[in-house]
Amino acid sequence: MSERGELPKIVWLKRKHPDLFRRVYKVLLPKDYLGFLLTGNWATEYSDASGTGAMAIRERLWDEELLRALGLAVSLLPDLGESHRVVGGLRPEWARAVGLRAGTPVVAGAGDNAAAAIGLGVSRYRPGTGSVSLGTSGVIFLPLEAPLPDPEGRIHLFCHADGAYHLLGVTLSAAGSLEWLRRIFPEVSLEELLAEAEKVPLGAQGLYFLPFLAGERSPYLEPALRGAWLGLSLAHERGHLVRAVLEGVALSLGVVYEVMRSLSQAKAFLVTGGGSASSLWLSLLGGALQVPLYRVVGEEGAARGAAILAMVGGGVYPDLEAALAATRLPEVAVTEVNPGVRQLLPGYEAWASLLLERYRRS
Repeated sequence: MSERGELPKIVWLKRKHPDLFRRVYKVLLPKDYLGFLLTGNWATEYSDASGTGAMAIRERLWDEELLRALGLAVSLLPDLGESHRVVGGLRPEWARAVGLRAGTPVVAGAGDNAAAAIGLGVSRYRPGTGSVSLGTSGVIFLPLEAPLPDPEGRIHLFCHADGAYHLLGVTLSAAGSLEWLRRIFPEVSLEELLAEAEKVPLGAQGLYFLPFLAGERSPYLEPALRGAWLGLSLAHERGHLVRAVLEGVALSLGVVYEVMRSLSQAKAFLVTGGGSASSLWLSLLGGALQVPLYRVVGEEGAARGAAILAMVGGGVYPDLEAALAATRLPEVAVTEVNPGVRQLLPGYEAWASLLLERYRRS
């Protein structure tokens, strides 16, 4: 299961393949199935479960009323609890296979984005500090103390692995857009493409790129949406195309944060992902978000967050706050920011609205 919501898939299986559905005993998220194999216990935790569509997020319980209305039993789903809790001990056969002691504690863990945030130290214990990942997708993660959903559902609200909540917004093709462009020009390196983009002035001489190469998640939630360069002219060269891609992704994330900031304003964002290696891209992103950015120094990621949760569950640290304080990674401020990027937002949003209308009609 993932934060895209798996409850509709269960309903689909029940309606389309009733014979198969009658054989279903439990429905588990991938990591929780692994936990079952390791311990023999059926268990999950709030961060991953809150993305299934089957959980009452505010109450941190399976939504029995909703499930009953869909003809589903709560018994299909595993026990819920905190991300750092021990869900069982390692079974003897697995202990022998991996060289550990039987009964070694197995901790629940977290969903991928929540675990990555814990790995960065993004939690309720640093209020106002979120993260931005410039990976294949662009992800903005902002922790919350209380559940504050967007009334229009344009961004996601989930439980966080720290016991509180978080907002999540996703641009599906971030560094993925740049990688797609690089494949179009195999005769030059990525470094050369970025150098060409750096020589192009802000706005790429009226050229906009809409990074909807795989549809779009936030804030449009439209899988049929497709990307485009808009405003192309004979004056544009390869460097303009690259520059427009960098600006388009930055503006896309800027639009996502505009929705978020009505619910919770960030004081800082920690930036990660392959795209964060580009100072040019970070200067554009900082201008689009208008929030201070900090590069994280060191190995980060979901596996690191899972290890931190395991150390809490295993008793290495008394609680998650102490674990995050002890494992905090160094951060370096991004000082080169292009504030003029914000001036491009109205044009970007106008083109996005035009495309959205076009593809929703088709």
